[in-house]
Amino acid sequence: MHIETEEFVTMKASQYPQLAWCSNCRRQVQMATPEAAAHFAGLSPRTIYRWADAGKVHFTETSEGLLLICRNSLLGCLSALHRVSGSAKG
Repeated sequence: MHIETEEFVTMKASQYPQLAWCSNCRRQVQMATPEAAAHFAGLSPRTIYRWADAGKVHFTETSEGLLLICRNSLLGCLSALHRVSGSAKG
């Protein structure tokens, strides 16, 4: 027996609880923890950490050492990912 499921997660701006300065965007943007960003993107937190390490998503660290991911750059990354996977299908 084979069971397949598909999940679509919508994250409202209010679910990105923190505004912080993104030095790449050069403005205040909505930021989230890697875990919240991963949930939003439908990816694993490990992927988000890898993307941050590789410079694919913008991030900042709080004075307490908490990593925060820029929502705008994550959306851009996801859009590029969907364009690539979409073009591979057709």
